Amino acid sequence: MAQNNRQIIEKAAIALRNGELVALPTETVYGIGVDALNENAIARLRQVKNRENTQAISVLIASIDDMKTWAREIPDTALALAEQHWPGPLTIVLKKKGGVSDSLTGGTDTIGLRVPDHPFTLEIIKTLGNGIAAPSANRKGEASPTTAEEVKSALGHDVDLIIDGGPCTHGTGSTIVDLTGDTPKVLRQGSIEI
Repeated sequence: MAQNNRQIIEKAAIALRNGELVALPTETVYGIGVDALNENAIARLRQVKNRENTQAISVLIASIDDMKTWAREIPDTALALAEQHWPGPLTIVLKKKGGVSDSLTGGTDTIGLRVPDHPFTLEIIKTLGNGIAAPSANRKGEASPTTAEEVKSALGHDVDLIIDGGPCTHGTGSTIVDLTGDTPKVLRQGSIEI
């Protein structure tokens, strides 16, 4: 990785550790991310997004192995889907592990997890050493941004740092699959068909 890119990644990880809001590129749309363990940052994220406390926020993780940090039950179906589609535009909803904050889950017993397919964001997650809570980088009711310029236009100074990773390749949100019951349930059909 080029030295300049490494500096960008380090800067983003430091900003996240400091509780700042960082706009991140993914293959689907740009996300607005915070350290998933920082309650104050999650509260600020909700305020900027105008997102209600009952709405869950998915967590971006670096690898399949990271699922066990966030989920207490990982069925074989989850592992098979993750092997097939991660990194990529698939969010897998699992039963959350004890200690996972209600501020992420919207008070539910589940957590959405995804390994994004963008080199900058994957490296930022690894450098941070923790998951990143990252819904799309737009306000409620507005279109999800697919470029850094669209993020700047939509959120302006409410975002502390914007990582420009070029235009998103998919342009639509991830597919969300709930694997907490006996039968897999597609909650949102997104960039890939399941």
